[in-house]
Amino acid sequence: MSHGAVRLTYLDTAAADHPLESTPQVAYALGRRFGTAVERNRARRRLRDAFTHSWATYTNTTDPTLRLDGAFLLSGHRNLLTAPFSQLVKDVSACLARLTTAAAGRSRESTP
Repeated sequence: MSHGAVRLTYLDTAAADHPLESTPQVAYALGRRFGTAVERNRARRRLRDAFTHSWATYTNTTDPTLRLDGAFLLSGHRNLLTAPFSQLVKDVSACLARLTTAAAGRSRESTP
């Protein structure tokens, strides 16, 4: 799922392997087509910080039963380099909110 300059992919893992209180597994994917190594590293640092800020807000405001417990893959396009940091945080937060909504819908469907 994507929002703005950020694309977030979520892989649901077994809850027994990763308790909800643990920090999530996060990977960052920016290929050579993104730009030079300096640009990729800068974008990766910005994504890492944006995810950290968004995750802290997400864990404080989300119902524990709806928490995402899995692995995340963050990527994006070149706007990551020029977008204001506050916008990146909003983009990541929007992706997390959409994933939570989708996960809540799936859990309601599976409950008899």
